Amino acid sequence: VKAVHAHTRRTYDSMGRRGKWANGEVKQLSSAIAKHGHNWAKVAEDVERPPSDCRDCFHKNPIGQAKRQKGSWTADEEQELVEILRTLAQEGQSNPKARGFWNEVSRRMNGTRTGQQCQNKW
Repeated sequence: VKAVHAHTRRTYDSMGRRGKWANGEVKQLSSAIAKHGHNWAKVAEDVERPPSDCRDCFHKNPIGQAKRQKGSWTADEEQELVEILRTLAQEGQSNPKARGFWNEVSRRMNGTRTGQQCQNKW
């Protein structure tokens, strides 16, 4: 029931926007995220979409992630992963089960790999 409600709300939202995101809207969303970070309420005001739609679009689409790699890891990427993990261990952040640990690893790799990819590779 919740999924039906969410789908209907997104399809026919009160801001007059319906359905899929246009390319121009995704670019506008990217600019708003650069300006406001992950404050979805403020991002939503700029984009004129509900905050949950902005958040979901950001997580489901490769906004600003054109450099994201897929497929086999290069030797340089593997070495970079090892170095980042060593650095985190030296900083006292060596718990791979801690919330956000692998996303931090991904961030330190400049977003070329997702946190999930880093975790799977390790």
